[in-house]
Amino acid sequence: MIFSASYDEVWAGAVDWFAEHDILIDKIEKTSGLLTAKKKIKVEGGQLLDCGQINISGTLGGKYRLDGYATINLTVHSKGQRKTQVMVNLFGKYEFQARDAWNGMPVSDEGDCVSTGRLEKSIFSFIANKI
Repeated sequence: MIFSASYDEVWAGAVDWFAEHDILIDKIEKTSGLLTAKKKIKVEGGQLLDCGQINISGTLGGKYRLDGYATINLTVHSKGQRKTQVMVNLFGKYEFQARDAWNGMPVSDEGDCVSTGRLEKSIFSFIANKI
């Protein structure tokens, strides 16, 4: 998304989004315009990641552990006087662990998830309201 605002205004809005959502920034490089973060995220019924259909049938007592992790990459680039572009990429993974109902042995699975687009919209909206 391109904002009609200075680089510094948009950068401050992007940094504030991470702070207000209690997401620890892994890398922050204002000169290159890069912000990265990782966050544990809800997979089941989650609104930010789509991990497809994860088959949990056949687990012992229906008990299992399902964790999701998201990597957020955000870049900010000046596109001229009072034009600043923000790009957001969200990547996700899930990890599933349980015990097999037949023999009680541990079973696990992992896979990739895709963004639903909601996080990106949240960031863009937040920045627009800050500038």
